[in-house]
This record gives sequence, structure tokens and C-alpha cells, in this order.
Amino acid sequence: MRAILSALLGLTPAMMAFVLSYTPASAIEIQAATPAVSSPIVRISARCRRWGHRCRDLYPKGGWRYRRCMALHGCSG
Repeated sequence: MRAILSALLGLTPAMMAFVLSYTPASAIEIQAATPAVSSPIVRISARCRRWGHRCRDLYPKGGWRYRRCMALHGCSG
């Protein structure tokens, strides 16, 4: 019984990948490109730039405290 269950669990991801990948080309929608301003990358970059200024004001010499401040706000310093 254990061998049957492990075999089924091993085949399940492969079967799901096969079933989900079988989509006719006519059913695939092409999404319109969004402007770069609303991109999350730009928003994160702007947010990190602001935190960079704030952390630099708090820790003007940089160092591990500046890097910790940036990391706590989800940015790399």
C-alpha cells in the first residue's frame, strides 16, 4: 500500500504539469504591456531610495547600522 501511495504521489506533479500545459494556442491571452511607472520594481526602487536617505540621515557614517536599517525596510544597502 505504501509503495502504491508513493508512486501516485510521485506521478501527481507530472500529470498535473501535463494536463495544465495542454492548452490550445487560441485560448492563450496576451496581456497588454503596462507602463513602467506602475511597475512594482520602480515603486520598490523609489521606496528604497527614500529609506536610503532616511537611514543615511540616521547613520551618516554608513556601516553595519546603515545596512541593518536598509535591510529592516526590505532594501539592500
